[in-house]
Amino acid sequence: MPWKIWESHTYVGQGRLVEAEKFLLHVVDIRNTTLGPKHHDTTLAMSNLADSYFNQKKWDEAMKLYFDVFEARKVKLGQNHPMTLDSMGMLGSAYIYCGRVNEGQSLLSKAAILLEKTIGPEHPITTTFWQRKESLAYIYVP
Repeated sequence: MPWKIWESHTYVGQGRLVEAEKFLLHVVDIRNTTLGPKHHDTTLAMSNLADSYFNQKKWDEAMKLYFDVFEARKVKLGQNHPMTLDSMGMLGSAYIYCGRVNEGQSLLSKAAILLEKTIGPEHPITTTFWQRKESLAYIYVP
């Protein structure tokens, strides 16, 4: 069912976020049932659904899914795997938007530091994390 993921990306690109969310909910449900909650394809679909929530400003829903993805990837891939660290960074971003700024900044910093050790300080993923942390530092959360 990989076509469902790409179809949802098409909807996102067209601004049809609610339709993308419906597709991704279906994909997550099927993958969770057939592959299990910690399978790479399941966590990838969950992460895409979390991104969909994030893009719709559904911060709490995004935060919960990013947390679930992060925890599953820690178990399956290990604490320092780049995909686990990406999940940590996305969870940190969601925390910031939910008003948990200190926790969010801390997770983003930790992910960036671990990425520096794992894939190097000049790697594009590492530099993107530092940029994300800096840009989110200025978010006003009432």
